[in-house]
Amino acid sequence: MTWSSLDSDPASSVDARARPPHSLARTLERHFLLERLNHCLERQVLVVQTPAGFGKTTLLTQAMRQFRAQGVDCAWLTLDQSDGMRAHFLHNLARALALAGEADGRSWPAALRALAETDDEASCAILMRTIARRGNRVVLVLDDCHLADTTSFNYGLERILRALPDNARIVLAGRSRPRVSLSTARARGLLAELYAADLSFSRAETEALLGARTTTADLINLLDRCEGWPAPLQLALQLGEPGVVGGSGRRMHPVLHEYINDQVLLPLSPRTRELLVKCSIAPQFCGELAEAVTGGSLDRSVRAELALLTPLLTPIDGRPDWVKMHPLLRDTLTAELVQGGRAAIIRLHALAAHWFGAQNDLEAAVRHAGAAGDFTLAAATIQRAGGVRLFIRVGNAMLADLLDKLPPTAIHATYGLRLARAVVLAKKGRLKEARRLADEVRRAFQGAPVAPDALPGDARDDIEHIDDLIKIYEDREVDAETIASREREVERVPVSDTWMRGWIHNHLTIQLCRYGDLGRAQQAAHSSLACYREEGPTYAQVFMLIHLALIGIACGRIAIALEPAREAESLIDLAHTKDEGLRAIAQVPLAEGLYAQNDLVGARRRLDFAIPTMAAGEGWVDIYARALETRIRIALVEEGLGAAIGFLDRGYEIAAARDLWRLRWTMDAMRHEVMCRTNLLVEDDQIGLALARDVAAGAAPEGRKLTWRELLAGRITLARGALFRNNPAAALAWLDAAVAQGEALGAYHWVIPALVLRAIAQGRSEDSEGGFKSFLRAVAIASPQGVVRPFIDEGRAMSSFVRQGLRRFGIASLSAASTEFVAHILSAASNDSRATAGGAGGLLSEREQEVLGLLNHGLANKEIARSVGLSEATVKFHLKNLYGKLGVNSRVMALTVARQQHLLH
Repeated sequence: MTWSSLDSDPASSVDARARPPHSLARTLERHFLLERLNHCLERQVLVVQTPAGFGKTTLLTQAMRQFRAQGVDCAWLTLDQSDGMRAHFLHNLARALALAGEADGRSWPAALRALAETDDEASCAILMRTIARRGNRVVLVLDDCHLADTTSFNYGLERILRALPDNARIVLAGRSRPRVSLSTARARGLLAELYAADLSFSRAETEALLGARTTTADLINLLDRCEGWPAPLQLALQLGEPGVVGGSGRRMHPVLHEYINDQVLLPLSPRTRELLVKCSIAPQFCGELAEAVTGGSLDRSVRAELALLTPLLTPIDGRPDWVKMHPLLRDTLTAELVQGGRAAIIRLHALAAHWFGAQNDLEAAVRHAGAAGDFTLAAATIQRAGGVRLFIRVGNAMLADLLDKLPPTAIHATYGLRLARAVVLAKKGRLKEARRLADEVRRAFQGAPVAPDALPGDARDDIEHIDDLIKIYEDREVDAETIASREREVERVPVSDTWMRGWIHNHLTIQLCRYGDLGRAQQAAHSSLACYREEGPTYAQVFMLIHLALIGIACGRIAIALEPAREAESLIDLAHTKDEGLRAIAQVPLAEGLYAQNDLVGARRRLDFAIPTMAAGEGWVDIYARALETRIRIALVEEGLGAAIGFLDRGYEIAAARDLWRLRWTMDAMRHEVMCRTNLLVEDDQIGLALARDVAAGAAPEGRKLTWRELLAGRITLARGALFRNNPAAALAWLDAAVAQGEALGAYHWVIPALVLRAIAQGRSEDSEGGFKSFLRAVAIASPQGVVRPFIDEGRAMSSFVRQGLRRFGIASLSAASTEFVAHILSAASNDSRATAGGAGGLLSEREQEVLGLLNHGLANKEIARSVGLSEATVKFHLKNLYGKLGVNSRVMALTVARQQHLLH
């Protein structure tokens, strides 16, 4: 090749490659990336490496235009296989420089023509010397470097990099990294690098490219399917069809299939392509899985080709050697796989199922076995992994998903899977179906001394425990003998069998809670949690943390209870993100705690997710009752009577759908409370009369026993009704019983409101001293936990009683901590958000606070009167009230107590 031959042929391939490729496609000016590229070229060498279609050539073309507009010398050379010969590469580079000079009206050609007569070493020296003499910055862009990847080319490129003058900048762009040493440039801070992740389109860029006419649904589909890959987005723009990428029930456009095939797959070796086609049966794969389904080993060259496809094959964090396949690449490969026939696909899924089974990846094993139509293998895999106990290991959501992959015939063929199906149905609220399946399995085992497919461990134990689980959802009664039987059972289980011990303690926790022994329930929950932590299943741990939180709240230890509740939420975020039912249940104790501490917004948001989710899925009487009680009270405060009635009706609906009579009873009690709070309780209160009859008898009609929870809640709401009818004596009878019962059980969550109501009732019975003692007892229990709602919920009746008590017994009767707490609840109850000095809140009126401040400044009564614009007699009136609240009879004592109680600025 000579200069004369190049000069004489205007259509020379070198001339065509010495400028950026011509394009009429509409492109997006990526200002941020151009600015970043400019910053990268502050260094001498920029490597741009991406798979096909990430817009490296487009970006560099835009940069060239920008550089030339700024008067920067720029040369472009798109490499091809001919540049694999070092001499051709150097001469072509010189030609590109010459043509760039001609285009810019500069005299490059004469200085470079001598290269045709020199050897490679001299050519390189002349090139670098010529560039250095330009003085100004010179930018060389070498695009598609991967096409000239030979030893000869790399040697020539390395010579250029070593001799690169200070004013030169070189961009090496391609689908693979140039095989030259760049470590020295990196160590000297002369190297910059851009990869596919840097060139991927953001959501904002996608919207800007496709315009405002793209619907939100199409935009979301494009973002999900393209994952920032620019080429498919560009094709969607050119074709005017957002659905070109497929998804949402649509097939990929043939043009996109053709592009991915030509630009991504065709350059690959046959071995690498075959591997990708076969691995497309899974969204993720690793080297070992690839070897299992292809029947061969991955050599270094195949691994190198796969590495170059990042991010079309994205490494998965925390899973070495695993990659996730880009959805568009996978669709293209799957289309090719389908051409091989259904039999080949089934064989690949079967191979994958066996491999995943050997790795104990149950979900993937069952998924592939089902795809292969080998439901016997899928069922056997579930059985081998634990069968019915699997829901404790991996969670109900995953067990349900696994069973959904099996046809009913495969499930009913084995006792273990039928029992597992019963668990899933029970947790979905389909209790009659669950009971029927569990009873079928029980009868089968009773009729045969040894089951044909005996479950892991003792199958009869599994049946008993699943039976207990269904009984919980059915809300069956629990007696002392049932609990004693379970405790004897756990004593017989070896300490080494942590699975079974955890399971028994789990059931004991629930049974003891229903029975009313909260102390032993808490111990059982801790024992179960310890067993599950030793074994490792996070699903079971989450449930025990939720139970600990529920028990803690029942005991009035709100601040402590929120710790396991938040830990449960964190475990769900970590390991069970898709289990909405589990997340919903975890919200209930959190919402209860937040409500008690007066965070109504936080509690409401959690319950508005939890209640409908639990109504459609897993739940039991007490979790429904606690969620609905809290949400009804929030509705009454924030949204009014109509909203509260709406949630009452929701509770009745759940009770009817699941045949939960205790929930229906609880909703009756809440309706009575709502009527009292809204002054709508009628004289002929039939609901109240029925509640009173049931509480007195300890049972509902038909002999259904009320639990301690209904008795406590019933006594408190009946006392509120008695106060509404101005019958404090009747109210005290109900409240004395509630306080005694709650304290005996340690159920201080109910003791606090009972004491607050008792204080009000005693005040109306002319027993102000006894009432104030009841109030202080409630404060002593509630203040360390920050529990304020039981006080605030009683509204003006509570505020009025407390203010009267403070005037009679004085603020000095409170500790400093109690003073601050009482100030807080009075302020919140009156909806007064003003931040008064020192946290005095609602203890003192605004005028009393003002007078106290002037007293502190040493002013006499007349001076105070002039300062506030009142008569001296009015000032004396305020001083009398102030002395009464502080429990003193002089100015000096008033100021001393005020300082002790932190009531002064």
